[in-house]
Amino acid sequence: MKDLFCQLDSRKKQVLIVDDLLDNCLLLATILEAEGYEVDTTDCGYKAIAKIEANPPDLVLLDVMMPNIDGYEVAQWISQNQPSVSIVLVTAYDTLPQLDPRKVKIDGFIRKPIDVDEVLLKVETLLATKQEQAKTKNFTKIIPIYSRTDKRILLKKNEAVDRRSFSRYDY
Repeated sequence: MKDLFCQLDSRKKQVLIVDDLLDNCLLLATILEAEGYEVDTTDCGYKAIAKIEANPPDLVLLDVMMPNIDGYEVAQWISQNQPSVSIVLVTAYDTLPQLDPRKVKIDGFIRKPIDVDEVLLKVETLLATKQEQAKTKNFTKIIPIYSRTDKRILLKKNEAVDRRSFSRYDY
């Protein structure tokens, strides 16, 4: 079936890596750039917030333990101010503390030392899910098409469609 209303997002997915250790930033950036992602890095939570305000990325890989402002505080700021940005915490801890889901939205976490396959799988999965959600965001109704096969079609919000126009679509 043709995708009637959705266009593919052809821009490169943007990932911001936040870690106070330069080696960790370089490792993650090298891995993700090799897979075609647009990557930016920073070593401080405050700089991360400034970068996110200026140009929100699709995903933030966020170290938990950083000086001045830790990853939890940055994640809380992102959740409250840029809720469309996905957050993955990168930590050496085995478990994360219980976070209040009303204040902080975390999409996952990755343990250090970094497993390349785990990082790629997590990033790819989250960004693919985000892209699918963006595609269907404007679709609110499924209406029946009156035909012999009882096909259904997604309609955009507030879009008026005459039943006679359905015959021009390929199924």
